[in-house]
Amino acid sequence: MKTPPCLRTTLLALVFAVSGLHAESLQWNAPSGGDYLDPSYWLPAQTPGTADGTVFNLSAAEAYVVTLSDDATNQSLWVVNDRLTLDLNGQSLALTDTAASGDGERGLSLATKSLSVAELTIRGGGQLTTQTFYAAALGTAKARLTVSGSGTIWTHEGTTTAASSLAWKGDASLRVEAGAALDFNRLYLSGSVGSKAELLVTGSGTTASFSNRIEVGYRSTATLRVEQQASLTAGRLVVGSLGSKTEANGTVTGVNSLLSVTTLDVGTADTTASLKVEDGGKLTVSGVTGIATSTDASRVGSGRLEVRGTGSRFEAGEAIHVAGAGGVAGVSSGTLLLADGGLLEGYQDAVLYIYENGTLSMERDATFRVRELQLKEGAGFAVALNSGLTLGEVREDLLIETDVALQLTLGSGFSATVGDSIALIEYGGEAAGAFAGLGEGAVLNVGGYQFQISYGSGSNDAVRLEVQAIPEPEPALALLGAGIVLLAARRFR
Repeated sequence: MKTPPCLRTTLLALVFAVSGLHAESLQWNAPSGGDYLDPSYWLPAQTPGTADGTVFNLSAAEAYVVTLSDDATNQSLWVVNDRLTLDLNGQSLALTDTAASGDGERGLSLATKSLSVAELTIRGGGQLTTQTFYAAALGTAKARLTVSGSGTIWTHEGTTTAASSLAWKGDASLRVEAGAALDFNRLYLSGSVGSKAELLVTGSGTTASFSNRIEVGYRSTATLRVEQQASLTAGRLVVGSLGSKTEANGTVTGVNSLLSVTTLDVGTADTTASLKVEDGGKLTVSGVTGIATSTDASRVGSGRLEVRGTGSRFEAGEAIHVAGAGGVAGVSSGTLLLADGGLLEGYQDAVLYIYENGTLSMERDATFRVRELQLKEGAGFAVALNSGLTLGEVREDLLIETDVALQLTLGSGFSATVGDSIALIEYGGEAAGAFAGLGEGAVLNVGGYQFQISYGSGSNDAVRLEVQAIPEPEPALALLGAGIVLLAARRFR
């Protein structure tokens, strides 16, 4: 039964008064769902046109399905306090609003009011195109957005922070799954102190593309995760963009999961940030990589990039800067960790710079291959020896400046005999410098082993540790060995 016109007018006035919506907006009025283009489901009763905004604000306890039966162009779509599944049904929906001012009034907006909870699932193939986007505009708001299914594409053309924010002040998540695709100019995960944002890209065939950039953690807490053979590409990825309250984390995990960017920054300014590549995941950076690059003494933070696990790879096309940038030491602490078979493969002009406050850490059979390695004054080189006998390969030159600390430990799988030679760094060009307190022929005692260090000939050689002595056997084992020898001697008498 349809609502009588007089009552419909009264309800409409009440809706606008309570929600603060614009009078030109059309209010969805069918909690059981229906056809997006059927005028009988809207207040007032008309098909949404190019100048109209559509509003879903029924406070539904469970999601209902609204299906697009044909292509449509509207000004905006707001899910204020509701749970909506928008089935594109192979059609296209374009939202043309370019306004980007105030809290929540955008082409696509979710959870725009205090205490509002909004859930939107976009599915069914077809394409959603937006110019401006906002989710969780206020600190008490919560928004959850899902893009699902092969052939479902969300194209977002916004070019500013205000036009492209997930969790501007509240909490929001965006999940891309089951072969769906994002095609964005840019996206900002969190935008104000206290907000929280999560982006998950998951499943084979699922893709997320950001032609300009994606910033994870802008004055807030944010998480990025790429998993289960999904891929994310971006012109620039910033993990930990700005603000002392920022905690930003990124992960690419699983075989055939890919994170591919032109430039990468992990921990800029005064943020705390980390990016992990694990369990066979792959990170490719065709341009420059920066880890904890702040040089402003008033903005001290930290950045960490980990490549961990057999098959996990970090492929770098150009320079990698850890705890500094452009030849200048930074003020933040930075770490590049390679562990458990993880690999750094540096192509073309990949020069690895480790500055003061920076550490290159190698654990359990990890490897790096770069064009040049420069360990700047005050840098750290931490090595946990395991079974591998070669840790790093430098195609050209190796530079070790003053006060570079070699921090040597032994992994649980380490075993060696007297005379074994371990290549810490092989170099194909020239080598200069030595680790702090460890000149040519110096001896290190670690875990009962005695190593002698050599820097090679200085040209096309290697920095090596030669095993000079091994730990004495435990007394119980020594007695057992002696007993076996004595028993054998008696049997042959």
